[in-house]
Amino acid sequence: MHPVAQMATVTTVTPTTLRCSLKLPPHILQRYENEAKERGIDFEDLLSERLTACSTHTASKPLYLDDELRRELEDLLKINLSGPGKAVNEIKKALSIHVGKVQVELSPNLSYRLHTRAIGRTFAEYVRSITTLLLEQHVGLR
Repeated sequence: MHPVAQMATVTTVTPTTLRCSLKLPPHILQRYENEAKERGIDFEDLLSERLTACSTHTASKPLYLDDELRRELEDLLKINLSGPGKAVNEIKKALSIHVGKVQVELSPNLSYRLHTRAIGRTFAEYVRSITTLLLEQHVGLR
């Protein structure tokens, strides 16, 4: 159990209101107080909002992107990300190519190496030419 959870004292006031006492390090408390002040909301409302939004975040290896990292990922993918599911789908699309109606998923390493070899032409032109060449070799036409 988390040390902060062990120190919490909980008293139920109504079915929807909860009063609790938490021991937080001063810098964490200050961070939440500053955010509440910047957003113009009560400290308690901020904590309630955060706990509600994160109530399903129970992964053993959670992945959290702050705004700066999210913007960097959006810049890389050239798309606005609205959530983790959208991010995963866009990364899958970025690591795949289409040959006709066939989608081919590529490893990140293969995708990177293919991009480095598309010198003097677009990636699409490079993939089109190399795919045709290798398929012709595979069936004995070259």
